[in-house]
Amino acid sequence: AEVRDLQVALHAEQHLREEEVSKLTKELKECREELTKEKSERKADQNKQVSDHKTEAARLDDEMRKGRAKREQQVQELQEALEDEKKGRTQDMRDLSERLMAEEATREKEAKGLADALADLRRRLDVTWTAARDSIHGLTQDVKLMSDQMIRASSTWSGFRSECLMSTQPSPKMMSSPRASFPPTLATLPGTTAAEGLGS
Repeated sequence: AEVRDLQVALHAEQHLREEEVSKLTKELKECREELTKEKSERKADQNKQVSDHKTEAARLDDEMRKGRAKREQQVQELQEALEDEKKGRTQDMRDLSERLMAEEATREKEAKGLADALADLRRRLDVTWTAARDSIHGLTQDVKLMSDQMIRASSTWSGFRSECLMSTQPSPKMMSSPRASFPPTLATLPGTTAAEGLGS
């Protein structure tokens, strides 16, 4: 009876151990399944994150590439615009320099013409002034000479007796003519003759 009890107890212990082993095996299986599932999920999540990172990196790289290309294009356009502006400014400066040189040459020519005209005018004025001075001197001498001559003629004429002239003596014809009524006066103006003074 004791052996039987031990066998029953051993059998019960074995059954209990088998249940525990079965339970532990089931738990181990579940743990493995959960671990596999978690590994799969983590792997999928990791793959998703890697894919997202790759996509984001590709997007950023594409944006950087586009931005770099855009900046390079803008820099090239700015360089071309700057070159065109430089050429335009250079041409404008060249045209302005040519216009200034032409205007300077024209002004210099005009200034030279004015200087020549001024010099010629000054020369003419000098000649005219010299001639006018000589003429005034000559006129002064002539007036002085004429004044002296007139004074001499007046003195000579005032001492001349008009009664001695035959032409002033009345004749019978003149006495009967209308002209006989006029007195036989002589011209007293300097430089005239007696006949001119009588109106003949």
